[in-house]
Amino acid sequence: WVINGNKMWITNGTVADIAVVMTKTSPGDGNRGITAFLVPTDADGFRTEKIDNKLGIRASDLAEVILDDVRVPEENVIGGVDEGFYQLMDFFASGRVSVAAQAVGTAQAALDAAVDYADEREQFDQKIADFQAIQHKLAEMATN
Repeated sequence: WVINGNKMWITNGTVADIAVVMTKTSPGDGNRGITAFLVPTDADGFRTEKIDNKLGIRASDLAEVILDDVRVPEENVIGGVDEGFYQLMDFFASGRVSVAAQAVGTAQAALDAAVDYADEREQFDQKIADFQAIQHKLAEMATN
């Protein structure tokens, strides 16, 4: 197999020794045409570019992965050819829940910090939390 393509926001992309790469092997077969491969990151044509200057989760290594004519032997197919969709859905069902939980926790922390700040910051001899415009912003944050 010869794999070409790229993907952004890959966790541990610059430090991994091996990658699971989901590819379109039968483009006309929709979601049934996806195959999972084990690809060594030291393979010819496999490279990564570190993503810096993130807004959060700075300790997590994130990268763009670029595959340029990466040759992968048949024995590196995970499961069967064109059966990767089911593996992908299993991953999303378990792995992405934790990412969503992180986002909710970060949003709650931002709201808590905004409420605390509004309660302590004063302008025109009153707390800014007493201004209706600030109350609307905080209510919209809480609703979102």
